[in-house]
Amino acid sequence: MHFRYTLDRSTPTKLFRCPLCGHKSLKKYWDNQELEYLEPIVGRCNREVNCGYHLTPRKYLGAEEDLSFIRPEPTSLRNITTEAPTYINWSLLEKGYKKCVSNHFIDYLKHIFNNDIALKLIETFYIGSSKYWKGSTVFWQIDERKNIHAGKIMLYDAITGKRRKEPFNHIQWVHRAMKLEDFRLHQCFFGLHQLTRNDDRIIGIVESEKTAILMTAIMPSIVWMASGGMNLSIDAFKPLKRKKIILFPDVGIKTPKGTPFDKWLAKTDILTEKGYNVTIMDALESVATEAQRQQGFDLADYLIKIDLDYDLALSEGNYPIVWDL
Repeated sequence: MHFRYTLDRSTPTKLFRCPLCGHKSLKKYWDNQELEYLEPIVGRCNREVNCGYHLTPRKYLGAEEDLSFIRPEPTSLRNITTEAPTYINWSLLEKGYKKCVSNHFIDYLKHIFNNDIALKLIETFYIGSSKYWKGSTVFWQIDERKNIHAGKIMLYDAITGKRRKEPFNHIQWVHRAMKLEDFRLHQCFFGLHQLTRNDDRIIGIVESEKTAILMTAIMPSIVWMASGGMNLSIDAFKPLKRKKIILFPDVGIKTPKGTPFDKWLAKTDILTEKGYNVTIMDALESVATEAQRQQGFDLADYLIKIDLDYDLALSEGNYPIVWDL
C-alpha cells in the first residue's frame, strides 16, 4: 500500500528553497491523486543536521484531511517543467479517436443527452477511447496552435458519470502508457484548442474535463475549458490574455489552505494584477450544502443533481442559478 502524499523522488537532484534555512535543499511532497506538488512550504530539507526542517502533509493539512491509501501514479508526472514541452503526434490522437471500443464516459454522455449532442461533444473535444482500462476515456490537452500537450486516460462509471477511484484512482497519462521516452509534460487548459481570435464569447474555466464537456452542452454561449488538476498555473493563462475569463471552482470543505474557492480567488487577484480580465463566480459557493461540499460538487454536478431540463438548458436562460455575465 502507498500513501496519497509522498516525497518527490522522481528527480533526486530537483530541490527547492527551504523556508527555514534558505538553502536550495528542500524536497517537496507530491500529491499522487491530483498529480501536483503541495504548497511550497510542504517538504523536507536535506540539511538534516544544520537545518532539520520537515513539514509533512499531515501537519500542514490537518488530521481531518483525507490521507487515505491509494495506488500511486508515476511520480514523474509533473506539470512543471523548465524545458521545452514535448508534443504528441496527431496520429496517436486519431487512432484513439476512431477506435470502436467500449467508452464508459461516452455511454454516460448518451445517457444524459441524446446521441446527436453526445456526438457533437465528442467531435468538439476529440474525446478518445483507450484499452488501458476497459471502457476508459482519453482527454487530450490541445493548445490554440493545435499542438497536443498531453493525453489523460481516465475511467468513469457509464451510468453515474463518476470517476472510478476504487480500488485505486484510475488515471494515467498517454505518454506513460505508451512508454514515450524523454517526454516532457507541459500541460495546457483542456479545451484550449477552441480558442479563436474572432470568437468573442466568454471563457469559462472549471476544474474537471468532464464538467467542461457537460457545460458545453448545457451553456454553449460560453467557451468551456478545464484546468484538469494543474492547479491554475499562471503561465497557462497566457493564450487567454485578451479574453474575458470567468472561473468556476468546485466547492469543498475548508482546510488550512482554505476552500477551492479561496485558492482560485487568490489566483484571480494575481491575474488581475497582470492585466487579465478575469472574475470568479461565487454563486455555487453560496448555495452549496455541507453534503455537497463533502462530495466536492462542481457546476455540472449541481445542475444535473436538480434534474435540469436539458431541452430548456440548450435553449438557455432557464437556470436555478442566475448569473450576470
